[in-house]
Amino acid sequence: MRALIRVLRPAKSLLILTLIASMLTGVFSTLIIKEIQQSLVGEQVFNLALFSWYFFSLIVAYLIAALLSSVSIAKINRDIIHNLRLTLSERILEAPFERVEGLRSNILPILTDDLNHIANLINRLPSVVTGLATVLGILVYLFWLSPLMASLTLLGFACVFVVNKINLSFIGRYSRENREQSNVIYKLIEGLVYGMANLVMHQKFRERYVDITLRKESNIQMDSYFKETALNSFNNRLNDVILLSFLGGMIILVYLYSIVSISFFATYLTLILFMLGPLSTVSGFFGTIKRIEASVIQIEHLGIELEAESDGARVPAIRKERNQELADGTPNISTLSTPNKQPLIGVSDLRFHYANDEYGFGLEGINLELNAGEIIYIEGGNGSGKSTLIKLICGLYRQHSGTVWHQGKVVDETNLDEYRNQFAVILTDSYVFKDLKHLTDEQLKKGDMFLSMLEMDKKVQIQDGVFSTTDLSQGQKKRLELVHMLLEDKAVYIFDEWVAYQDITSKNIFYTRVLPYLKDQAKLVINVAHDYSYGNVADKVLRMEDGKII
Repeated sequence: MRALIRVLRPAKSLLILTLIASMLTGVFSTLIIKEIQQSLVGEQVFNLALFSWYFFSLIVAYLIAALLSSVSIAKINRDIIHNLRLTLSERILEAPFERVEGLRSNILPILTDDLNHIANLINRLPSVVTGLATVLGILVYLFWLSPLMASLTLLGFACVFVVNKINLSFIGRYSRENREQSNVIYKLIEGLVYGMANLVMHQKFRERYVDITLRKESNIQMDSYFKETALNSFNNRLNDVILLSFLGGMIILVYLYSIVSISFFATYLTLILFMLGPLSTVSGFFGTIKRIEASVIQIEHLGIELEAESDGARVPAIRKERNQELADGTPNISTLSTPNKQPLIGVSDLRFHYANDEYGFGLEGINLELNAGEIIYIEGGNGSGKSTLIKLICGLYRQHSGTVWHQGKVVDETNLDEYRNQFAVILTDSYVFKDLKHLTDEQLKKGDMFLSMLEMDKKVQIQDGVFSTTDLSQGQKKRLELVHMLLEDKAVYIFDEWVAYQDITSKNIFYTRVLPYLKDQAKLVINVAHDYSYGNVADKVLRMEDGKII
């Protein structure tokens, strides 16, 4: 329940309105039931006109309160889910890139399934509050009719509460197991979708992936799901059994000890039957809460993990010390270059290690000077550190020690966004966005030129600031992404194995048209590639091995 309260806290005012409207709905429901019960007893002269006026007034009041409750909870749901989605998205984008890379498989189910579960639970809140108000109203009415019968009824409800309390602890355990295993399943499904070609082409691999790996993990998840669902359903039926057993015991007491008259007991049974529906709603709600708690825990776990080490919060001591050195008169990066030329970007004694790498791979002692108008090639075998280096250079990763400079200024948390904004980066797993409306009209005017340069003008057009399509082959998507990056008109361009997805013609276009164009525009270009056939285009070639520039 605490998890739900944390989620609902931002909508406190509207929530109070919802609760009041839901309770009024329950009160009007109770009064309607009271009118029905009294009309059936027939102990007084029945006034049809008075009954009709009062009864249908209660119906209208019930409808108004229910409508107000429904509208307000819909508004709460919309605002909370909207804000949760945006808040989580912002935290993801503000978080250290290397951390998010390791949590990608967890993020999608949180932003979809978990938020949907929370939305469904919030939607049920008015009916639960109405049900509780109805039950409490009938109990109050029962106390007015017979304190003894009302007290015995409370005793029966206490038994239901104790049984629920015990069962819900088990339900919560299986809900958490089910939710945690969902992350594993999502990752496997992701592999199934994006690795379909490999799976289709390799029978043994496909059979093992589906028949062993996916089957095994799915069985684990569905076992938890089965236990959670079965126990939840059993708990609801057990509540019914306890209540029915309680009624059977009351019948025995009435006939053995005549605690109330038979005629009054008939009235009592009518009221109890009106309570069973709302009680079932409330009981089912508490079972569902355990599933929501598992979702909220996942969301908070992600939020805490990402927020705890956001770029804005991390100011390593080494960087503070380096800034102090500058204040004390340590020569800046310009003294490391030619006297009259300051490099656009400088890297000094850079070190970085992957926290989750059991072999402790990282970069050690990287020193670089990168100038505007230069084309830099970075070469090296797989695992040599090329991709790690470019992510450090552009600020996606933050170094553990050492310094990155931009035009003679230290890059730190105060200017990190400004620094990142200097780069256009195409990684091996980049995504092609259709929307270009963040670009100016002046930038978009060059769209036709770049589409033609990359021979994409017959496939795609830019219409109202949007690519007409992204339904293309992998190589064409990479070319379209390059068009997007060229339109951005950044100071630095980084390409990570861009040519790996291209045919000979497209490679030739890249090396003989795109790179010379960027050089003419005085852009700094960093190109990571295994292809050495166009080495003459480069101004510098950096060779990497085991995390070092050799």
